[in-house]
Amino acid sequence: MKIRLLLTTIFAACTFTATMQAKPLSPEKALQRLEQSHAKAGIALAGNTSPAYTASLQGNATWYAINAPQGGFAIVSANDCAQPLLGYVPQGSFSYNALPTAMQWWLDCYSHEIAEAAGNEAKGAAIRRTDSRQAIAPMETTL
Repeated sequence: MKIRLLLTTIFAACTFTATMQAKPLSPEKALQRLEQSHAKAGIALAGNTSPAYTASLQGNATWYAINAPQGGFAIVSANDCAQPLLGYVPQGSFSYNALPTAMQWWLDCYSHEIAEAAGNEAKGAAIRRTDSRQAIAPMETTL
């Protein structure tokens, strides 16, 4: 009897640890997570951290667009099931309605992917402490 109780307890503890689900992030937590993972990338969003735009599906935030005080903006995941930084622009400010239709579609796809992962209790994405990819300069500019 004691062995069965012990095995059941161990199984429950292992199952709980293995199925820790992803969790939603406030704009402040999402920004903090971004700063932890991309400190060396030179993406400075210090200062006003209120999102310029919050994308949501079924009442749950999926990503935030946060304007940088010196110009530019970052698209940041609102759930830890996705990587912290989804995209960034080094100049300008975010306005969803001013985006090209293709970029709106792309960001809507991010919303659906994040909502799907969160709904399926995906594990939180691990934050990389070192860059495994080499940074590239922007390849195109707008007039």
